[in-house]
Amino acid sequence: AEHCRLCPKCFKAIERTEGCASMICGQNYHGGNKQPGCGHGFDWASALKYVPRVDRNKHLEDLDFAGAGLRGAGVQHFFACCRLCNGGIRGPRFRCLHCESFDCCIGC
Repeated sequence: AEHCRLCPKCFKAIERTEGCASMICGQNYHGGNKQPGCGHGFDWASALKYVPRVDRNKHLEDLDFAGAGLRGAGVQHFFACCRLCNGGIRGPRFRCLHCESFDCCIGC
């Protein structure tokens, strides 16, 4: 999170890995690497810092595995794999709100 800022227009988290402080939401400033984003240009130093909102002690209701397994039971997610067991995902696919590349199968 220390390398992330929020886009001033759409508030999407933007990661800066290297380079200049001129940013465009959804792509590299100097072209290439297209990703989801609004295309707004901004300066890295003036953008709000990203703060992860994860409540680790928050009580979550028990998941209804039988009900979840019925909805989308036959769906095969060809371009996704479970980040916990590294297996393919068949059936419901669980995704992280903060990490676009984190997917999890119903077994994990």
